[in-house]
Amino acid sequence: MSGRQIMIRKDTEQVIPPELKALELQIEQLPQTPFSAWKRLSVRLEKRPLLDWLRAQTQTFKFCWKNRSGQDFRLGWGIAQEFHARSYPSLQALFSELQTTLQSAPEDLRAFGGTAFPISKNSNFPPHPAWDEMETSRWVIPRFEITRKAQNFYLNLNFYDQNQASRHEIIKLIQAVQPPSPDSELPLPDLQLLKHQPDQREWSQQVAEMLKHFSEHKLDKAVLARVSHFQASTALSGIRLLKLLLEAELPAYLYYFEWPQGTIFAGLSPERLYQRKGVSLRTEALAGTRRSSLDQTLHHRLENELLGSDKDRLEHRMVTDFLNRVLKPFSTQSPEVEPLRLIQSGPVQHLYQPIQAQLKVLPNDADLIEALHPTPAVAGLPRPAALEALEKTQALFRGWYSSPVGWMNASQTEFAVALRCVLVQSDQLRFYTGAGIVKGSVAEAEWEELNAKLETLLRLFKEHPPERISPRAWLSPCAGQC
Repeated sequence: MSGRQIMIRKDTEQVIPPELKALELQIEQLPQTPFSAWKRLSVRLEKRPLLDWLRAQTQTFKFCWKNRSGQDFRLGWGIAQEFHARSYPSLQALFSELQTTLQSAPEDLRAFGGTAFPISKNSNFPPHPAWDEMETSRWVIPRFEITRKAQNFYLNLNFYDQNQASRHEIIKLIQAVQPPSPDSELPLPDLQLLKHQPDQREWSQQVAEMLKHFSEHKLDKAVLARVSHFQASTALSGIRLLKLLLEAELPAYLYYFEWPQGTIFAGLSPERLYQRKGVSLRTEALAGTRRSSLDQTLHHRLENELLGSDKDRLEHRMVTDFLNRVLKPFSTQSPEVEPLRLIQSGPVQHLYQPIQAQLKVLPNDADLIEALHPTPAVAGLPRPAALEALEKTQALFRGWYSSPVGWMNASQTEFAVALRCVLVQSDQLRFYTGAGIVKGSVAEAEWEELNAKLETLLRLFKEHPPERISPRAWLSPCAGQC
């Protein structure tokens, strides 16, 4: 291997990848210091499929993150440190602890995780056990992390360096890493729809209930959700799912969390909640939906229909006005709103408007999340009344669906809104979708919108669907190495 020494594990006769031995040597060569501190070691990876590393590791946390442009791409496994919150009142303390920990860490060290959709103070329905492993909020500093710089990939090791004994423990963890395991390329499982919750009849009733609230001037908007239950013909491999998401090559946020007990939450979201670099913040209004089409004539007609829709423009303006209003107290001046445009998201397209703000002070991200989330794009307006109405009408526990997922480091954060997502437990798959209901909404049209959004992920399970491979190859984060 490029003249490098090949190491053999005597107990298993496995070839030790040179990258792991290189990390061991880096630890052995670290100078002794009297201070404990976070360390991040890095070694360039030999060219091999990246997902082979994740596939070989079992019963551990795994993750993948890709931003919308495809330029920020990371995947990894293991837990160097994790942070939990089992209730919303605990979020402030959780984010304070996270930020304190990360401020003393190398700039490139990140925590990845997410937060559940809020429930009102008057809620009387319990969380669904399917979401137990993810809690109200859960964040992980990964032990091992693969990153991309230019055309090279690097294996990174994150650890808290305390003393010589702690270094020996880290070396043991390196030695426990399994060598990359090639993909056996098993056929994709067949998916069978078990039920929609709510079904179409219940959906029509729920839309009618929301329209009644509008006529009584109690609400301006509400976002109803649906979970579609599918059963796979065999247990779905998490890494196979991740490969499908990566191969989709959509201009979307890709997020993938696989927890130690096997629960997987993953998706391809078109929407950013916010990105913060120091005191500079970027967010966006994204609302209003139409299908996309490979037929250019039809596609342009659908674009014009969306841009000219009073109902969709109203729905979008509610989000823009909300974001402007809640950001003003945090900002040095009025947020800057860019021109309205369209954004594509697989089989659908949306109205989209970026917004920028300069913050007065470096905030606790819990304060920003509390102010911004949930936006009218995923909850409704006014927010407290919308949340209460949704719980009374739907009683559907969303878990992390339509909530912040992303990463934090010492000076930056980026959160997507967890849309176009699936929750996987063995052969059971739950796909989550939602639709904004405003005055003038028609239940059948909104049901069709749910189906169109569901296609974003569902079509990936079809062998070689024609829309799956994008001509925009630069979006591929793996550069052919997935």
